[in-house]
Amino acid sequence: MDIIEMSRAHEADVCALLEQLSAEIGFTSMQRLAQFVRARTLDDRTSPPELLLLAAEGSTLSGFCFGAMRSGQGVVKLFGTRPGARRRGFASTLLAELERRMVAQGAREVIVGGVGPLYFVPGVDVGATPAITFLMQRGYASDRTCRVDMRVDLAEANLDTSAAMARLGHEGLAIRRATPEDVVEAASFAQAQFSDVWRHEVSDSALYSPIPLFVARNQHGVVSFAAYDVGGYGRFGPTGTRPDYRHRGIGSLLLKLCLADMRARGDAIADISWAGPLDFYSRSVGARNHRAFWAFRKALAGASG
Repeated sequence: MDIIEMSRAHEADVCALLEQLSAEIGFTSMQRLAQFVRARTLDDRTSPPELLLLAAEGSTLSGFCFGAMRSGQGVVKLFGTRPGARRRGFASTLLAELERRMVAQGAREVIVGGVGPLYFVPGVDVGATPAITFLMQRGYASDRTCRVDMRVDLAEANLDTSAAMARLGHEGLAIRRATPEDVVEAASFAQAQFSDVWRHEVSDSALYSPIPLFVARNQHGVVSFAAYDVGGYGRFGPTGTRPDYRHRGIGSLLLKLCLADMRARGDAIADISWAGPLDFYSRSVGARNHRAFWAFRKALAGASG
């Protein structure tokens, strides 16, 4: 086995292996997979090549362990081993080497799980028993707080927005697909009201056509937004509304506009990744809990301080 650093030359093999492992990892769509993977590996400045490790046997890719450094903390974004190569030490060797490199870069702790922006999945699927026991045997622990993905059946969901559009229009709000100028303003709004992670994700909506972002504006600017596809094809979110504009049906309307877009392009389902208000999504569009994930942490031996 050789441990090598990922490069552009490995992208096709990495995507092929991820397709094999998609069900156990928690991927829900293979659409735009190459773009999705590149954004979270080689194009992510927090994931330099020395933290994007592959295990190779000759020309065969047998495993991967992708890491990042975020604010001095090590993050394991994703790991996996080819089914025919398991129980041969690939995952253990990759993880140990990634930990060693993180310590060398000053990390005192490592988290296995989604740390936005540019995460693959929210954490380790609670149904992935081998992955969970693998981590526990290597000193990782979880508080077992679930990060929940929900799923919407787009054929059954009521996505009618006519009444809400008329009512909110009478209240002085303009509801529309974001223009490039709206993207910039919505990103600033997301940062001011929510987080820099959401600013990054909202900004990424400008990379797609049509722009997968809808906004609600009053006469002064953006008061609510909702995006999709920025966290992966067919994934809804992030979304947020200014506190004084909540409970007026704006968020539900923007959610439905996003899902209607997905349905119009032929999607049968939509996923709400790392869903927050489960009752809101259930009431608004009939969303149901689909998968749950745990995050794991470990103090790194040999870390200074």
